[in-house]
Amino acid sequence: MGAGVVLLTIMTVRSMNKDYARIAADLGGEVVNRFFVAHHVRLLNHGFEARIEMLFGGNRNNPPLLVIRQKTDLDFSLSIAREGRSSRALKKAGLLKEVVVGEPEFDRKYLIKSSAAEAAARFLSSPERRRLVDEFFGQEFNLIAVSEKQLSVEKPNYHDRDLDAENLKKYLEQIFRFIEGAA
Repeated sequence: MGAGVVLLTIMTVRSMNKDYARIAADLGGEVVNRFFVAHHVRLLNHGFEARIEMLFGGNRNNPPLLVIRQKTDLDFSLSIAREGRSSRALKKAGLLKEVVVGEPEFDRKYLIKSSAAEAAARFLSSPERRRLVDEFFGQEFNLIAVSEKQLSVEKPNYHDRDLDAENLKKYLEQIFRFIEGAA
């Protein structure tokens, strides 16, 4: 059984390496290796460094994850996730503090946390940014986060179509528009 797991891991890593090489070639980026294994693709998106990572999971609680990151000048942390039953219960109990944007439908759909609530609320007051949040979540991304001067979006259980050059370009453009707040 142990040999089977090792073989499956080797096959998965080889497949991911091929995906990284194709993505880098399609998008004009470069594959960054760590310990002889492809770690991510690095490229420029409107002049800002961006990264595309595929994280290997293996079970329901740790699924494969597509992560797209871009450097940003935002100087506060921000986390946007879908509002769930547990977060609603924690809020009712007064155990969870979240950012309120002031748009009832948006505030109902998403759990927003930040190190600077007022700055985050101002940032998300843009109708275009709120529309892009809806668009990301409509494409099965489950987290938008800003920390340490980079924005990341995460998509669990991604599909091969998500790795197509056109879809990756679309995601990168959405990230840029979200940061810039431009239509």
